[in-house]
Amino acid sequence: MQGGSVWVTDVHNVINIEWSPDGRLILCIHQPPRATLRSVHDGKQVGELLLPNTVTRITGAWWIESDEQPPTDELGDLMKRGSNTPGSAHSLLARLPLLEPYKDPLPAKPNPLGAPMTFGLPDPKPAQDWRIPSPVVQGIQSLPPSPMAASLAPIDKVPTRNKPGSTTKDEQVDPNRGTLVVIADSNGLVHLFLDGRYAMGEVRVYPSSTAVRMSGLSKRGSITSFGVYGSCLTSGMTPSTSLTPTLVHVSLATAPETLKVARASSTVKALLEYIHLGIEELEIIWCGRSKDGRGGVKDIGSFWAKIILEKERAHAGRVTRGPIAQLTLLLLTGRATDPLQDFLGGGGKLTDRSINHWEQIVSHALIRMRDYASQRIVPAAERMVIVLEEIRGWAAWPDRYAQFRFSQEAIERCLGRAHRLVAYAQWLAIEAKAELARFVEFIKFMRSEIQKAIEPDLNARPAGQTQAQYDTLEAMAYIEQGLLESALTAWFAGPGPQSYPGELSHATPSTMREAIEQARRALEGKEDATVRKGKEPAQAQGGRSLLAEYPERNVLVIADELAKGCAEVLAVAAGATTRGAQVDGMPVYTGGTDPMPSEETFEERHELVRECTWLSQETIPRPETYVITRVKRDPGREYLCLVRIRPKHEARVQEQASVVIECEVDGVGVEILDIAFFDDNQLLVILRTRGRAHIGVIYYRELGWIRDVRGSQKAVSREELMELVMRHHETNRMDIARLEQTIARSRELQGCGTGTAQLSVNGRRGRRTACVLDSGGVVEVLDMELEGGEEAESESERE
Repeated sequence: MQGGSVWVTDVHNVINIEWSPDGRLILCIHQPPRATLRSVHDGKQVGELLLPNTVTRITGAWWIESDEQPPTDELGDLMKRGSNTPGSAHSLLARLPLLEPYKDPLPAKPNPLGAPMTFGLPDPKPAQDWRIPSPVVQGIQSLPPSPMAASLAPIDKVPTRNKPGSTTKDEQVDPNRGTLVVIADSNGLVHLFLDGRYAMGEVRVYPSSTAVRMSGLSKRGSITSFGVYGSCLTSGMTPSTSLTPTLVHVSLATAPETLKVARASSTVKALLEYIHLGIEELEIIWCGRSKDGRGGVKDIGSFWAKIILEKERAHAGRVTRGPIAQLTLLLLTGRATDPLQDFLGGGGKLTDRSINHWEQIVSHALIRMRDYASQRIVPAAERMVIVLEEIRGWAAWPDRYAQFRFSQEAIERCLGRAHRLVAYAQWLAIEAKAELARFVEFIKFMRSEIQKAIEPDLNARPAGQTQAQYDTLEAMAYIEQGLLESALTAWFAGPGPQSYPGELSHATPSTMREAIEQARRALEGKEDATVRKGKEPAQAQGGRSLLAEYPERNVLVIADELAKGCAEVLAVAAGATTRGAQVDGMPVYTGGTDPMPSEETFEERHELVRECTWLSQETIPRPETYVITRVKRDPGREYLCLVRIRPKHEARVQEQASVVIECEVDGVGVEILDIAFFDDNQLLVILRTRGRAHIGVIYYRELGWIRDVRGSQKAVSREELMELVMRHHETNRMDIARLEQTIARSRELQGCGTGTAQLSVNGRRGRRTACVLDSGGVVEVLDMELEGGEEAESESERE
């Protein structure tokens, strides 16, 4: 056995763990119910599965893969299309340039409203994670993250400008593709996740009126068919587990349509996250976030205007003109009032350093707003339109996609919101560019007046003899429309719009006659709300600007409405696999008693039982199920009871065999902590004696199996069969095997000296690993591969 690694992490009450088929991830089951994915290298959380709030307790988790290898093309992918169908949305996205990721974090508290003498100083606090993910977007079903599939550049890879994504290096194929995570709860449901991430809903296996523990799963070659073993948990009686599994068939799990819908859902989620992140960053920069003590750029002008008011109040005892009137008077006449002269001369702490910082903060914010809106938000929304149009096409193809229940009306609403987001984001870029130009001229004006206030000779010159270095109209426009209140604030505050410039408020006329009638009424100047002329954002009509005509411009609301609409459509589509599932089996025996409380059921009566199903080694292979359980008889004495069941078919048991192992080494009792089947020949067991824990390997197929010991007695449940096997071996002690004789090899563990332990294994060829989690949160990852019949030295790493 090779060495391993150890990492310590906060696992938050993990009750079960499961390996991913590729051996790189560990699925951790928590209580309260959560399912998280952690990296095997450092234990960091890399994802979380979407479980409904109705789950009260998770009773089992399995990560299965198909035994059948996908067909491969001998010629390879000559056209380099990958999994993209020619003409599909993803094939179009692959030709587009990759959108740059958001890399630069915001400072912890860049409060521009602090004391002016602190302007320009670096923030003493480190950068913090200011992002608040949208819960609606996070709730959208998704495959493992694949940014390049959504035409987004990965964080660690900045794309070359104006080059399509197809010219970059292809993404690596996810090794967990084609796998299925099955999570069972105490309500009789199994929750399915394609590729370990994409939530496909739940399947009811047992009635909801019965508290059920599904403790085992047997795969039937493909992920589309598997069996689960359920036992009723009731107070006052022993759990009763059926001898035969309940079969669950999910034929749509591997259908091409399911994968296409899952990829579309993943792309929509990635684009919505990208859009939400960009808008949220702009909102924080412009409007601030009061709960974090973060000031907004829009309030910097108000900060300096307040100082001008204080100067005026100090000189005259009251406010007569206000900052806007004083600055306008100075701009038009070149003469400053005494309060304003004091302010410009440095009495208001408006120094060169502070004016530079003012210019830097506002200009950088407006440049970022312009670039984000035009280069990130708009292209991402346009990519959303491409994907939604493909989904609309699926909705019109009932022969292939009827089971996904796409709603044409809901998709049309989503498309309308996506188009609306494109229009308002473009408008935001135009307005940000215009305000930046006005602000630049205003700063030039302020610098000129500050210079005059500092140098009396310039101020003494007659008006008209000094050449202005700024645009007076642009500077005046900023004083009136940007210094105290900016039109840009409406893009991040207030209600969302219901239409946009150029959008028809009603449907297009259905006939040519109606269209001509509308055109004539519009030409005659008659009021008609059904016709709205298309206008550019910078234009005005009838003396009224577009900003006044469309006061509701909040892009955050548009993005949230778009996310909600997409989430509803995709949630219904994701449930197609489980809606079409078939369940074959007999209900568990209830016994007519009341269910036990969940905590008592699973904590006080916890039993160590493991199952696996493989094909037999007979001439005509058939499924055979192996069950191993820990049995405690006398105080300090434990046994391992193994049963092999070979059914003639799924409803009738034909052949049974058993083995009992006494857990004792050198006359000292051994405590069994956990068991796991490695593959069709080996199982691993964690045992502890004298305060030291070991992990051992048992070749269970090579044990001395004893044929059916039931005789004339009948067993209708697994527990009854185990009891019959134990009674037989207690009577015939010669048939009991010894633990020290059955363990082929073992190694000592660093943890698990006290408390409980949990074991999860992964038996892929060339990477046979085991993961051990003790009660202290210490995880040991061990390479159990045997080389040359010798045990390699243990190498440990602490991260």
